[in-house]
Amino acid sequence: MSQLQLKNMSAHHHSLIDFILENSHEKGWRTKACAAFRITPAYLSIIWHSDVFREEFHKRLTAYRNEGVREIQAMQIALAKQAYLKLTRMLESDEVEDSLVLDIANSTMKQLGFGPTPGSAPNVTREDTLTRVQTRQVAPGVLEEARTTYKRITHEPANGSYQNSNDVQLPAAVRE
Repeated sequence: MSQLQLKNMSAHHHSLIDFILENSHEKGWRTKACAAFRITPAYLSIIWHSDVFREEFHKRLTAYRNEGVREIQAMQIALAKQAYLKLTRMLESDEVEDSLVLDIANSTMKQLGFGPTPGSAPNVTREDTLTRVQTRQVAPGVLEEARTTYKRITHEPANGSYQNSNDVQLPAAVRE
């Protein structure tokens, strides 16, 4: 970080802030600023990173953005008024279907915050546990052979006498 800092803001610095606010969206704005104000990129960096300049720049940037937001909001309100006036005239005619009127009313109420919103319904917790029992028919011989194999497998020593799953002989009915 540079040890050089601005001590106070001059009119030249305020002009630089205006230039940056108007041109910072363009590629190469730093080079253009250096050329317009006849300063070197190094001096621009010193100005840009000084605390006094950054503080003033952020104040002006906030005001600039707030002004832009207010302008956009005013345009949106004017557009919404025009749309509502046109809708009002359209709804007053007898040629409009009832379903369209209902859709417009629901949309308007939702925009005003009177419609249902996600999470507005009460939370309901059910404690029910569903158990599903399936009964299958198995031939008695196959069942006995499966039980024998299971007992043989579970009663084998835990020293790894089975090297892989191919060593275990499954009942013929299970293999198919």
